[in-house]
Amino acid sequence: MDNSPLMTRFREGDKEAFREIYDKTVGSFSEWVKKEINLSNFIERVDYEDLVADCFYKLYLNREIFETREHIRQWIYIVAKNKLIDIKKGQPCRRRHMRDFPMPEEESKPLDTPENMAIILSFINKLPSQQKAVI
Repeated sequence: MDNSPLMTRFREGDKEAFREIYDKTVGSFSEWVKKEINLSNFIERVDYEDLVADCFYKLYLNREIFETREHIRQWIYIVAKNKLIDIKKGQPCRRRHMRDFPMPEEESKPLDTPENMAIILSFINKLPSQQKAVI
């Protein structure tokens, strides 16, 4: 157990000790959270500042369990990762939004008209070359 004055004060609920740990941790942690949110490609907007604040709030509530600053760092990253997983689980899959595409009014109307083919080709031309090769 880290019996440094900072960790002892933090475990006892000293707000200045919490502030010092926060100041030393928040910069890199916030950048990591932003990066994870961007990589996760969420459908709905996820506010990284709210997520970071919530993680530090939980850190303070659980302050008595922490033995070292490294333990704090590991714990807060795990909490954030779990929150991002929970958010992802709560969001609908992108494929479910296919219903948002307009469907033809008459199903008997052929879809391979020159007009539709031109639209399809315009979308295909916007694809990266590797994806075009697959089509």
